[in-house]
Amino acid sequence: MAKSQEISYEKAMVKLNEIVYKIENSELPLDELVDLYEEGASLIKYCENELKRFDEKIKMINRKKQEIV
Repeated sequence: MAKSQEISYEKAMVKLNEIVYKIENSELPLDELVDLYEEGASLIKYCENELKRFDEKIKMINRKKQEIV
């Protein structure tokens, strides 16, 4: 999702929470709900990938730290 890749992890999470709220608390037409669900799924994938990237970066920092010690 190109749009989500232009935003930070934090902004993606805010948007995801907004989508969840809209889905749970509105009476939108089914087609709009499906569109929101699709956008949410893309944001979840983006956030998961970002978390994996952050995790790898932290592991790399820790490995470098161990090499110094």
